[in-house]
Amino acid sequence: MSIQTLNIETDTQDLQVNPEMKLLYGEIFTPFVLIEKMFSLFPTEIFSNSDKKWLDTGAGTGFFSMFLYKKLDEGLQKRFPRKKQRHNHIIKNMIYMVEIRDENIAKLKTVFGKNANIYHQDFLSDFHFPPVDYIIGNPPYNFNGIKKVPTNKLKKKKQDGQTIWLDFIKRAISLLKQNGQLLYIIPSLWMKPDKAKAYDYITQFKLHKICCLTNTETNTYFNKEAQTPTCYFTLEKKASDYQVLLYDSQRETYINHKIENKGAIPLFASAIIQKLIKYVDKVGTIDVIKTNMPKKKSLFSQIMSKGYSHKNIRTCVLNKLTPELVIDYSNIKQAYADQPKLVLAHKMYGFPYLDEKGEFGISNRDNYVIVERNIEDLKILRDFFSTKTALYIFEATRYRMKYLEKYAFEFIPDVTRLPDFPKLINDDSVAEFFGFDEIDKKNIQEYHKKPYTFLF
Repeated sequence: MSIQTLNIETDTQDLQVNPEMKLLYGEIFTPFVLIEKMFSLFPTEIFSNSDKKWLDTGAGTGFFSMFLYKKLDEGLQKRFPRKKQRHNHIIKNMIYMVEIRDENIAKLKTVFGKNANIYHQDFLSDFHFPPVDYIIGNPPYNFNGIKKVPTNKLKKKKQDGQTIWLDFIKRAISLLKQNGQLLYIIPSLWMKPDKAKAYDYITQFKLHKICCLTNTETNTYFNKEAQTPTCYFTLEKKASDYQVLLYDSQRETYINHKIENKGAIPLFASAIIQKLIKYVDKVGTIDVIKTNMPKKKSLFSQIMSKGYSHKNIRTCVLNKLTPELVIDYSNIKQAYADQPKLVLAHKMYGFPYLDEKGEFGISNRDNYVIVERNIEDLKILRDFFSTKTALYIFEATRYRMKYLEKYAFEFIPDVTRLPDFPKLINDDSVAEFFGFDEIDKKNIQEYHKKPYTFLF
């Protein structure tokens, strides 16, 4: 197959993943349908500039470069009317590829020809490469072993591979010219502050556009070879202005988002979140505590007895459409016992439980607790978190599969401090107060179709 005869629309991609290569190099292949969506983040006119140099990092079998070639071949027709001249210019002067595997190098040479700029290198190794204008690709997320994720039950944590996508980003940016641009698809984990400082590193540069994919959408694009929420974005090598356009998939448009105070970047519901942030700026957020593991001296039983007399909330599960607390009993009091509190114990949806008398301690990690509030405030918060609106906002921070993240609460104002907040709290009254339009209300109601009871 030659790049000159390739038809992106009709030719079949070989997306078959070799399990060994995936394990060793993190190799999976990106379908053209997703590459096309990624390239749509660029303005069309850049493909008509014959002076720019493009680098495909971790080129694999060349799918990104194939798509790029077709875009340049179309965009440069006025500059180079003769096809052969246009082809030679693109291959010799514009597209550069780096790939580590021998087998893939052979395929790249077959497709792009002997004059193509193909570098047989580990992209992360110390080799000289001239600065480029654009860098594109889907970097490997891990190597020497698949990273443990919650849905991968067969993988043990100590067998984890090494995460390298951030190293690829740093190396890529180092090779960009000033004001050059990066187009990558990577895990969405970086969109919240993290120990690896990926958030800090990436947000120091100008982010133009970000489009996010849920773990389900990612899995669909990659034929179940990827199990994590991802995002693709364009980044320019210049200082950040802390403004970015987020794609709101529900409204099918971009929403301007201000990155400030090292706040998390929402993956979802951007339009609605912008309306809520105005109120967050006025009254602040709700002080929500994420619980830790119990004390080391703690012992637990599922049955209450003389030695296990302290009642605790461990978690919350769904029985069809009704949330149910999972209770255990401990030998000593657990955190937040004897305190009136609101507990969100379901790991995906929260489902608020008002422990008005402080009957329960909390015996497990990753529950969310609101304490040191009067009962009236706790009831208001319970009612708010019992709406589909709250469930919709929770979707905005599904950085790790489907778990409820503490960052979701950054986008929710403390409704107990809002003057004239409705006494009767439901989706209609909340929508009216925050100024949601008909599209917002429709999206909220249709996203979670199940009529959860929110009653224990």
